[in-house]
Amino acid sequence: MHPAIEIGGEFNFIPNLSGNPLTVTDGLNSRAYESFYAYDGGFSAKVFPFFTHPDWRYEPYLITGYHWNRLIPKASGDEFKGKSIFGGAGVMIPWWKPLYWDFRFTYQHTGYDSVQFLSGEGDISGVTHNSYVLSAGLSYRFL
Repeated sequence: MHPAIEIGGEFNFIPNLSGNPLTVTDGLNSRAYESFYAYDGGFSAKVFPFFTHPDWRYEPYLITGYHWNRLIPKASGDEFKGKSIFGGAGVMIPWWKPLYWDFRFTYQHTGYDSVQFLSGEGDISGVTHNSYVLSAGLSYRFL
């Protein structure tokens, strides 16, 4: 598109989450969850404000994006579905072209709007999670 803009797709997997018990009920049955795993995926856009400096080894950027989220209580068969928006800043460092080290710090707001509970599905409201994420990974540039 342009040397200052990059559009990307992402997938994240978090194998172990825990916290205060989360209780769900349908009026007759109740379950309390304490251990989860999660995954999300979606799209992001990076803006490289210093693209006019091609001699720099590091490529700082700003990022924003949208993800579809799943939060799964372990050993339950249940699932929470939601969406998140995020934004932050990062830096890409060339490793072996087309691979780049990608370090970023983001703020993410996630809202869960449905739950699969005991083989049924229903809507929920008011279940949100705000997080600050420090991440490191590899990015592959196709172009």
